[in-house]
Amino acid sequence: MKISSTLFSILVAFFFLNTSQIFAQSDKPIVMTIDELLELQRLEKLKPERPYRVKKEVEIENDKRRLRIAPNTASSGTGTNQGRATAATQTVHSNFLGTLLSETIAFPPDNNGAVGPTQVVIAVNGSVKVFPKTGVTVAASTTATGNGSTPFANTFSLDADVFFSSVLAAGSYTSDLHIRYDRLSQRWFIVCIEVNTSQVNNRLLIAVSSGPTITNTSSFTFFQIAHNLIPPAGDNNTFYDYPTLGVDKNSLYLGANLFGAPANGQPFIGCNMYVINKADLMKASPVLTATAFRNSSVAKDVFTPQGVDNDDPNATEGYFIGVSNTVFSRLVLHRITYSGGVPSISADIPLNVSTTSSPRTVPYQGASPTTKRLDALDDRLFAAMIMKNKITGASTLWTTHNMNVSTTGVANNTARANGSRWYEIGNLSTTPTVVQFGTVFDATATNPKNYFIPAIAATGQGHAGIIMHSAGAASYPNVEVAGRYRTDGSGVMQAPSQTTVAAGAYNPPGDAGPVLRWGDYSQVVVDPEDNMTLWGFAQYANDVDSYGVRAVQLKAPAPPQTLSAALPVGANCGSNVALTINGTATAGSNQEFFDPGAGYTNRLSASITSPSAITVNSVTFNSVTQMTAMVNTLGKTPGTYTVRTTNPDGQSATGTFTLTGTTPSVSIAVTSGTNPTCVGSSVTFTATPTNGGTSPTYQWIKNGNNVGTGTTYTDAGTSPGTISCVMTVGTGVCTTAPTASSPTTSLTINTATTAPTNVLVSKTEVCSGTNITLTATCASGTITWYNQATGGIALGTGNNFVQSPTSNTTYFSSCENGACQSSRTASTLVLVATPTPSLTITSNITSGSSIQIANNDITATNKIVSPAKVIYRAGNYILFNTGFEAQSGSVFTTQIQGCN
Repeated sequence: MKISSTLFSILVAFFFLNTSQIFAQSDKPIVMTIDELLELQRLEKLKPERPYRVKKEVEIENDKRRLRIAPNTASSGTGTNQGRATAATQTVHSNFLGTLLSETIAFPPDNNGAVGPTQVVIAVNGSVKVFPKTGVTVAASTTATGNGSTPFANTFSLDADVFFSSVLAAGSYTSDLHIRYDRLSQRWFIVCIEVNTSQVNNRLLIAVSSGPTITNTSSFTFFQIAHNLIPPAGDNNTFYDYPTLGVDKNSLYLGANLFGAPANGQPFIGCNMYVINKADLMKASPVLTATAFRNSSVAKDVFTPQGVDNDDPNATEGYFIGVSNTVFSRLVLHRITYSGGVPSISADIPLNVSTTSSPRTVPYQGASPTTKRLDALDDRLFAAMIMKNKITGASTLWTTHNMNVSTTGVANNTARANGSRWYEIGNLSTTPTVVQFGTVFDATATNPKNYFIPAIAATGQGHAGIIMHSAGAASYPNVEVAGRYRTDGSGVMQAPSQTTVAAGAYNPPGDAGPVLRWGDYSQVVVDPEDNMTLWGFAQYANDVDSYGVRAVQLKAPAPPQTLSAALPVGANCGSNVALTINGTATAGSNQEFFDPGAGYTNRLSASITSPSAITVNSVTFNSVTQMTAMVNTLGKTPGTYTVRTTNPDGQSATGTFTLTGTTPSVSIAVTSGTNPTCVGSSVTFTATPTNGGTSPTYQWIKNGNNVGTGTTYTDAGTSPGTISCVMTVGTGVCTTAPTASSPTTSLTINTATTAPTNVLVSKTEVCSGTNITLTATCASGTITWYNQATGGIALGTGNNFVQSPTSNTTYFSSCENGACQSSRTASTLVLVATPTPSLTITSNITSGSSIQIANNDITATNKIVSPAKVIYRAGNYILFNTGFEAQSGSVFTTQIQGCN
C-alpha cells in the first residue's frame, strides 16, 4: 500500500508518542482516506483495550420555575393523544443492530445516525460504522429483535478516536458525536467534542467527506478549533459539552452547554451557539470559518440550543431552538440571518407551550439493585429539523423532548412515568406559533412504560415519525416508534410500536449507577433520495448487561393501489399526450402519490410496458390522488395498456387505460400503361394509403413473391399475375394494426397482332352523308377503325363497318388484342362533297384531291394544275368555257351522274 505523508506521520506517532500529538497544534485541515484510517485502526488494535468511559451530564432543572399561564394539556387535539389515529404507524422495514457496548466502551453511546444515497452511517461514542442502505422494495436489512450480539454486516468500522486521530489532542478522547448527510452538498458531516485532560478549552472536531459515497479511496477532511478561540474569542477555561448539530444550505449550526473548570465543581456557565460556513469547509483549499454567539455577549434564555436541520435549497435563514433556561413551558428560538455571508443572530424569540416538566429517572425491569435508574436527562430538546411539506407548501420546525406526565399525558412533578412531547412550529420567519403538539405516553396506572429521550422528523409528505426509548418497572429497555400522517387530527400520534424485544437485565460493567447513562440522544432522519422514508437510531438492551444501537427504517404508505387512467377522448394519438391517472387509496391506508420536487434523485414516475412499451416523456404531480404522465403514443397499436406508477421510495401500483386508433388501408391503381397490357409493355401501379401515417413503407407482391418496395411498382409486362401491396404504417398515427394489405389486382398480358390486310372502302367519291362500307382482314384480334394514322379515338370495330363521311376522309384499321395494337393500315381516300343545284368554278385548283358536285350543271373557266386530282360531277351537263385548262400532270375526271 502506498503510504501518504500524513499517514506516515501518524504511524510514527503511534509508535513513539501518541496518535494525535503530531496534529494537536495544527490549524490546517487534514485529509485522510478510509484506507489510511483502516491502517491506523489495525495498529490501534495492537494496544491494550481502553477502559469504559462514563460521561456525566449536568441537569439544571432545579433552577427553573413554572410558567403559570401554560395550559395543562397533553396535545393540541381533543381527548387523549393516542387511540385516535386513522391508520397503523408507518411500516417498519429494515431493523438491525448496528453497534454494541463492547465496541463503543462508552456510556452513553449518544445514538446518532444518518443515511445517504446508498449507505447508512451510525456514528456514536467510540464507533463510526458504515452499512449498505436497503430500499423499502427489496429484502429488509434485519437482525434479531430480541437478545443478540451480532450486528448487521458493515462496510467499514472505525473507532471514533481513530477516525478523528489526526485532530485529536494527546491524552484526549472523542465524545458526543453527531452525523448528518447533507443532500444539498452531497457530503457527510460528523462533529464531536474532544474530552481533554484539563477539561477546559476543549476543541470542536469536524469531519467532511469528499463525496456522497464512502469508499476505501474516498476521504474525509478533518478540522479542529478550541471552542474559546472561535471568533469572537471568549469563555476561556470552560468546557464545551453536549454539542448539537444542524445543517442547512449555508451553514453548520452547533449548540453548546458550557461548564466551569473541574476545580470549581464544573458549574453550568450558559449556552453558546456557533455558526460554521459550510461552503468554506468544501473549498479546494478548505478553511474553517466560524462565528460564536456567546452567552456573555448576547442576552439569551435558551438551554441546550439545538442547531436546526433544513434541506430546503431556497432557505435564507438558519435557526437554533431550545427550552427556556429559566422557566418551564417555554421554547426559545434564535434566527440566524446573513448579510454578505456574515451571520447575525436575533434576540430571544420566546414561544410559550403547554405545561412541561422535568423527566423522572427511569426504572427498568431487571435493575440490580432495584433502585437503579436510567438517566432521562432533563427537559432539553433532542434535535430539531425543518421540513417543507410538499403537499401544503408550508415549512415547519419539528422537535421533541421528554417530561414526567400524568395518566392523561399532562406534564406534572409527581414521579409517575415519562412521556415524549413533540411540536410542529410554523411562521418561522415572522412570529413563530405552535401548529400542533402531542405527547406519547403510557396511561397504564401500574408499572407504566416511560417514553424518553426521543427524536422526531417529518417527511416531504407531511407525515412524521418519532423514535423513543422505552422502559419501566415491568419492561426492559427497548426502542419504540410511532408515526402520524398529514391527514391525522391535530396532535395525534399513533400508538407506539416496539421494534426490539429486550429480554435481559441491564446492569453493565463500567457504569455502576445508581443512575445509568442512557441516550444522550436519539435521531430520526429523512432519506435524502426520496423524501419519504424515515430512519431512526436509538438504544436498547440487546443482551444481558449490554446495550446495542439500533437502526430502524420506517416505510411510507404505498401509492394508491386502485388506478384509473385515461387519455383525452378523440385526441389520444400524439408524441406528447396527457395520460391522467387517478388513484383511490385502500380505506384507512393513507396511500398517496408523492413527488419531492426538483433536486431529489428519486421522483414520482410512471412506466407503460404492456402489451408494448410506450415512452413516458414526463410526469407531473397534481395531487395525492392524481398525476399526469405525458406519453408518446405515436405508432402504437390501439388496445388496453398497463401503466405502473412508482413513488420515489420504489413502491408502485398498476392500472390500465385504453388507446384507441384508426384503421389503416391501402389501395392500388394503374397510373402508367394499361391493364390488360400487351406483352413487353410496362405497367406502373401506385399505392394510395389511408391512415398510413408519416412515411409508411410498402412491399409489392406478385404471385406471392416480393417484387418491389416504395410507393410505386412498375411491371415489365412479360407475364400475367396477381398484384398486391402490403403497407407498414409510418409514424405520427395510432392504428388498429401495424400493417394493411391492398385488394389483389389481376395483371393481364395480351399477345401482339399483325397489321390488317385488304383494307377497302365501298365508295371513294360520295356526297356528304352518304353511307360507305369499310372492310379489312385481321389474322388475329379485332378490327378497329380510326380516322387518324396514330392516336385518336376508335370509330368502331368489326368488318363491314359503315360510316357516313362529311369531309374528305382516309380511314385506318388496326388489329387489336386488348392492349396489343398492330400498326394501322390506311384505306383509299374517300372524297366527299356537298352538292348544289349549279356550280360555277373560276378558281384554279393546284393541289390535293377533291370532288365538285352539282345536281344540274357545272360551268368551269379555271385551270387544274399538276399535281391536283379533281373530279367534276353534274346531273345534266358540264360546260367548259374559254379559259378552262387541265394542265399536264394533273388528273381530271368528269362525271354526269347524281350523288349515288
